[in-house]
Amino acid sequence: MRLPERGQIIGLTSLGLIFAAAGAASLTFPIRAQIFPLFVGILGTVLALAEWGSMRRMRSHHHAKVLHTNNEHEPWKPSDIAGIRTDFYHTLPYLFWLLGLFTLVALVGFVSAAAIFTAAFLRREANVRWTLCIVGSLAVLGSLLVLGNLFSLRWPLSFVDPLRALGLL
Repeated sequence: MRLPERGQIIGLTSLGLIFAAAGAASLTFPIRAQIFPLFVGILGTVLALAEWGSMRRMRSHHHAKVLHTNNEHEPWKPSDIAGIRTDFYHTLPYLFWLLGLFTLVALVGFVSAAAIFTAAFLRREANVRWTLCIVGSLAVLGSLLVLGNLFSLRWPLSFVDPLRALGLL
């Protein structure tokens, strides 16, 4: 079994915090609209915590074996284990992706931002063809519009929302 990297642990911690924040934010929704996001937030947080604990146990067990099997005469130094700084730099682009998504939500609204983000992320990170990026983006857009109408969701307001201007929200 492959040992989890610190970047994976940092990313999983961030994901767990996002799920917890989403669950907490859903408490401000109307009662019919808060059931699904609250369930997803709680479940995502619990699963992230369980996986985080598993990864930490695996890493600490591995480091304990490494430290005991190395030369016993040399004292352990913090530099023996790779620093968190390099792992943080590996996860930094994904944090910028999230920051970009939040910025788009503030500028053009959640539904439009999700569609734009999906297309950009698929194209840049997954190297997907443009046609599939557009299909994925339209699928996200359609799904959110259908779910929004089905559950009577009121999406957060933004500076400029093209879907509200077109009367789709």
